[in-house]
Amino acid sequence: MCESGLDKRLLAQHALTMLETRVHSPVPPARRQPQLTAASIVLGLCVAAGGCAGTQSFDDGEDELGKTNSTGDTPSPSLPAVDAATTATGPEADSTAPSQPDEPTPPPLPPIAELCDGSDDIRLTYAVGVGFASAGAQSNPTGSHFLVIDGQCNFWLSDTPLDGVHVGSMEPEAARELAEEIQFGRYAALVPTGEPGGCVDGGLEVLVDPTGRLETYCSGVGETEEWQQAFRASWAQLRALASEAPRQWGPTRVLVVALSSTAGLPERLPWNSDFELAAVAVDPTVFPDPSDWTLIDSPTQLDALAQLRETAMTQNRYADSFFVDDDEGNTYELYLSDAPPDAVYTAIQTALKLNR
Repeated sequence: MCESGLDKRLLAQHALTMLETRVHSPVPPARRQPQLTAASIVLGLCVAAGGCAGTQSFDDGEDELGKTNSTGDTPSPSLPAVDAATTATGPEADSTAPSQPDEPTPPPLPPIAELCDGSDDIRLTYAVGVGFASAGAQSNPTGSHFLVIDGQCNFWLSDTPLDGVHVGSMEPEAARELAEEIQFGRYAALVPTGEPGGCVDGGLEVLVDPTGRLETYCSGVGETEEWQQAFRASWAQLRALASEAPRQWGPTRVLVVALSSTAGLPERLPWNSDFELAAVAVDPTVFPDPSDWTLIDSPTQLDALAQLRETAMTQNRYADSFFVDDDEGNTYELYLSDAPPDAVYTAIQTALKLNR
């Protein structure tokens, strides 16, 4: 039988004191108190509770809690079995729990389309608008660069506004390689990231195929790799063709801006044509309207203009404009926009959204 009264309280106090000493006191191993066994803890709690289970006395040392095994150790009391399924955590805990839905798999892209399909239709339009520049340059009807290819593999391109239009035909194999590089026929399926950009002074770049259009700035910076590759390849193709294809000095639209001061201007060229600049000159303080661009299509005037353009390109091939003085000493700034065939011109205007 368990003893009562003071003995119970003293025994419980002793057990709890030993437990606190074991948990909280960092005693070196050589000075550590005798090991507190699970039997001692249970015994103390049992006494504190006012009674002990079983019919044997704690004093005789033969109680289940006091029995020793063949090695002389006091075994821990048996604990109830625990169902592992009730304690498992993580994804294996409950096979019936609803699983998280997977990210939707994007549909496969359509196959690359044939660029040169034998038709007379415009198949590809690559156009680059003007970024941070003068008002005259920003109003250019054909932007700063363009490359247009039809179904017969004919192409028209402009590498710089001063350089005229380069015209030629691509080899079918080269056209197929270009189609692969620029994802031709997939523009409607390519999804933008919604974060285009990367620079503040880049103009709008546009690629248009029969299925849709891609728009970006700074060659696709911030967009997917497919977008970036398409714009990089288009620009590389434009430069490569410009270095090989002959230039044509055709009909040209000109914007004439009257200047009241020549301070800080680069070298000015003498105007050598009978085209009256003063008659079409615009105010430099007003943003130009599309109607301010005047078409020059006279062969004689175009020849004189071509001479000036070639001279201006020796000063700066990639300039947006050049400066001239007329016979009366008036100074003008001239912006040029070559006029390709109507279908090509319309495709560029549509790509840059300038015809709305």
